[in-house]
Amino acid sequence: MLRAQGVNQLMVRVFCVPYTPGMDPTLKIVPCPCCKSVLYTLKPKDESDSVTWRLTADSPTIRKDPQGSFMNCPRCARRIALASGDESPGFRLSPKQHCP
Repeated sequence: MLRAQGVNQLMVRVFCVPYTPGMDPTLKIVPCPCCKSVLYTLKPKDESDSVTWRLTADSPTIRKDPQGSFMNCPRCARRIALASGDESPGFRLSPKQHCP
């Protein structure tokens, strides 16, 4: 329980502190578009590279079905559609989601 509170506090800090040039970000936290909980987290591919990002081990896996790539949100269990992206890590949230 204490660990979960620490994660929530970290999430609030990341969302409240805007990125400014010169900052050294170590994590990018992406919220679920439906429930606003943490959907996935990105970290630099290696410590010297702040341009190439990859999913952290605790992020949901990317899955595919006839409708395309998606993740299941760990909190609300909804299917979150992904779209191809030009920037690292090669995908982004799709602008069209089926949220209530």
